[in-house]
Amino acid sequence: MRNIKNLSNDNLFEKFSLIIKGYSGFDIVKYRKSFIKRRILGRMISLGFDDFKDYVEYLAENKDEIKIILDRIGISVSRFFRDYEVFSFLAQVIKEDVRREWVIWSAGCGAGEEVYSIAIILSSLGKTFYIFGSDINEKSLKNALNLEYSDSSFEFIPEIYKKYFFKKENKWFVKKDLFKGGNFFL
Repeated sequence: MRNIKNLSNDNLFEKFSLIIKGYSGFDIVKYRKSFIKRRILGRMISLGFDDFKDYVEYLAENKDEIKIILDRIGISVSRFFRDYEVFSFLAQVIKEDVRREWVIWSAGCGAGEEVYSIAIILSSLGKTFYIFGSDINEKSLKNALNLEYSDSSFEFIPEIYKKYFFKKENKWFVKKDLFKGGNFFL
């Protein structure tokens, strides 16, 4: 790592963690410290800080900076049907269940790929649903509401579910048909 003063100071790291948790409820201690420090380092360099103590003080006074560092710390890599075995299992459970109405909460929903993957399964099985999606990353939630995605989000989509999307000018979009029988709260 680049020579940044006090980046290894455990007391400052704890203060940093408490600022993040106090603002967002997000507890970064569950992440690897080396991962968090790399994210902090990148942000500090981009802002011109060379002392972690100064950055922590800046963070404590600047809510916008807290949002930015949270975005940097967040892991927002997702794709539709990313873990296909899990989604296949979920589809089987839903298919065998007699309930017609489902209520689901997707915590950490990112840009919505997981939420819409679940909705596609429910819709294809004729179920009524309410899906709540939440994420600490506000930018990701805004992207989820736009229903607009790049090619990289479509790496794992099974052929039978491709009918729920259309492509226009190098962007993919979720078809509004998906919303028949469904309600989304992002």
